[in-house]
Amino acid sequence: MDRTEKRVWGYCRCGGIDQAKMEKQAEQLKQYAESCGYTFLGYTKGRGSSLEPNSSEMIEIERAVKTWEADTLIISDVSRLSRKVDQLIGSLKYLAQIPVKVECTNGVDLSLDGSFKDIVVALTGYISSSEPEYKTEYEEEHEFELNDDSEELER
Repeated sequence: MDRTEKRVWGYCRCGGIDQAKMEKQAEQLKQYAESCGYTFLGYTKGRGSSLEPNSSEMIEIERAVKTWEADTLIISDVSRLSRKVDQLIGSLKYLAQIPVKVECTNGVDLSLDGSFKDIVVALTGYISSSEPEYKTEYEEEHEFELNDDSEELER
């Protein structure tokens, strides 16, 4: 992982209104930035299904990048931008024009040019088309299920 000092801005998104989930994402971004030696400048909260190019959240990100001189937007997962390939590509193109790099907390740099970025986008499309559009709140909050004997079952 590149330990070059970066000035980063975070983006958190939840489909619903659960403040605890949003704060958990924000804390994950802060911890990631700290572990990489990045300067964490702040974050933008989003609601809904994706980060749209002309949304108030994107405008806030663009303003933060310019005001705070952030060079990288960090996200917890590529799905925070969008679960749909066309929307994801639109968001990545818009972010590149700001310009700001995009990095996931798993270390994947979505701002790379060339075939690696194409592979990430293709895999995201495959995953989003083979999984349900959303999970129920219960499924998102619980990593396991309990049977009648209260034994943990793997998913």
